[in-house]
Amino acid sequence: MKQRLHLLRLLADGEFHGFRELGEALALAPVDLKVQLEALCDDGFELHTRNQSALALATRVEWLDTERIRAVLKPAVRQSLGSIEIFDCIDSTNQRLLQAPPPVTGHGSVCLAEAQSAGRGRLGRSWYSPPAVNLYLSLSWRLENEVAALQGLSLAVGVAVADACERLGAKGIGLKWPNDLVTAGGKLGGILMELRSDCAIIGIGLNVNQSCRQMHAIEQAATSLHTLAHGPVSRNQLAGEILNAAHPVLAGYARDGLGPYRERWQQRDALRGRHVVLSDNPGCLTGVALGIDTNGAYLLETPEGIVPVNAGSLRLRELP
Repeated sequence: MKQRLHLLRLLADGEFHGFRELGEALALAPVDLKVQLEALCDDGFELHTRNQSALALATRVEWLDTERIRAVLKPAVRQSLGSIEIFDCIDSTNQRLLQAPPPVTGHGSVCLAEAQSAGRGRLGRSWYSPPAVNLYLSLSWRLENEVAALQGLSLAVGVAVADACERLGAKGIGLKWPNDLVTAGGKLGGILMELRSDCAIIGIGLNVNQSCRQMHAIEQAATSLHTLAHGPVSRNQLAGEILNAAHPVLAGYARDGLGPYRERWQQRDALRGRHVVLSDNPGCLTGVALGIDTNGAYLLETPEGIVPVNAGSLRLRELP
């Protein structure tokens, strides 16, 4: 991955570069350069060739940049974030912050990556993480009290992330309990919250500027912000807007809880009123989706009555 990202940086300007020039810059023999170019194609990048001696990326690449992200942040947010780390490739941005020293109370740390080698979703599922096109961002926040009754925190952050995306031109973003951002065209992203004794680690993965080829590599219906906004979206601007939107959620959650965000979550609920099944439940609990309660549990209307669901994953039920 390291050589592939180096090659991508050389091609990021969208201009034509000679094969010999690229090989010398990477200290690669022609056959090894070919392997790296094929890997870029496998990642979904489109390459144009000229006279069989030069090539260029079909689109330019915007790299993540700490200063460009900080320039978007509101003063209070900038002051609360102790560090913003950006890596070319790491195993997982969440894992990085889980292993790092926690920030001081009421403050946060941020980690982003151009690519992840072991991106994670809920329940240990892998997260498809092609380089330099999407947003892989984790935020560590030191809580003001013991980690308890935080089921609704990731839901409140979901509202904030959806709001941030819509400020950049995307429309029609819904939320699917417990952690997905979805649209009529498929899944846009997800949120993974992990806890340690005094800290919440919130991982946010969003499809941003993926090509059609990259979208086809996802094993479910999916969409991107590029599609929703009808054009490329700045990942640096997006990261800053997400941090701006998430900051008041985290700073005030110990005091306010899910309350200020519950109705806004309900308005984006992609399942409400539909027949669903709790797919991770051994008994395959089914019912009509009613929305979330004050703690963030999902309410299902079943023949036995209204049942709160605190864990698992809801999906639409196929009706006869």
